[in-house]
Amino acid sequence: MIVSIFNKRIKRMKRITVKVMLVSIVFFVFFTSSFAQQKTNSYMYDKLAGIYNPSYIPDVYYKYNHRVIFGLSTRSQWGGVIKGPKTQSASLEYITRSDNTFNILLGSYILNDKIGPMSSTGIYFKLANFMSKYDNRYGGISAGLQFGAIQYRINTQSLAEKYPNDILTQKNPKVTNPELSLGLSYYKNFTKGILKKTRISTGISLAQLGFNKLEFKSDSFSFNINKKMHTYGYLKINKTLSDFLDLELGTWVSYVKNTPLNVDILAKLRFNDAFTIEGGSNTSGIAHFGFGFNIHKLFTGKENIISIKYSFNPSLINYGSLLGNTHEITIIFSR
Repeated sequence: MIVSIFNKRIKRMKRITVKVMLVSIVFFVFFTSSFAQQKTNSYMYDKLAGIYNPSYIPDVYYKYNHRVIFGLSTRSQWGGVIKGPKTQSASLEYITRSDNTFNILLGSYILNDKIGPMSSTGIYFKLANFMSKYDNRYGGISAGLQFGAIQYRINTQSLAEKYPNDILTQKNPKVTNPELSLGLSYYKNFTKGILKKTRISTGISLAQLGFNKLEFKSDSFSFNINKKMHTYGYLKINKTLSDFLDLELGTWVSYVKNTPLNVDILAKLRFNDAFTIEGGSNTSGIAHFGFGFNIHKLFTGKENIISIKYSFNPSLINYGSLLGNTHEITIIFSR
């Protein structure tokens, strides 16, 4: 009888231990994911600006009058950490033709993110309009709405190997949650005066509006995680210095309640519209270096460009060497 009571207590302790480990995994994953993604590097803003601000108008529209933009991106963060964050994305945007004073921007994104046992996949759609008194390419105001759904999943396989007979490890909990974002932007192309051949754009957006309670539950356990609204702001200045050299200066600001304000600063040089180099840093202590090149008219027909870019992001903070560096490759097609 004593042995039976002891065995029951052991099994109960095991079940409690597994619960604690599950909750600990979720807490750790969301903490590290928030730290990683909340302090997003400036190159991510540059490549996926439409996700952060649905009113953002792609630069290729102003520079080349391109109306179709398709992009692919893969990112590996914290190279020194086993099962560090990995992100893949795909995006498609289309700008309608009109009388040049009112245009519609349609977009869709797929974003997949994984860190340790936690992974998420989001599908987003955006609708934006930008209006101008004259030609939209010379400036105007843009307003955008983005909506979609994201699924969060927890892989408990590592616990199942240790506790193969425990019911808590026999199902991988997952939850799907809607998401909503709003954005507003202003653009201005200067054609005369001291700012001649300069384009300035700025905007603000609110992401993760409502629907922020995630509830994981099964027959044997349940727990909740609450997400928070994100506020983003950006300012970009594009200046044509000569026939073969362009300069771009940009900053993105992100804020989440009860977390430090994060500011990214980026400078980019474009040579003869064929090769780019860029660099910058942010207040989270992450540096940014990157380069890329453009391939023009690879396909016959209308003017089209394939842009290939690589980014490298070392950490400048004391413990950054323990986490490792971040690498990203993006491919963007526009026409």
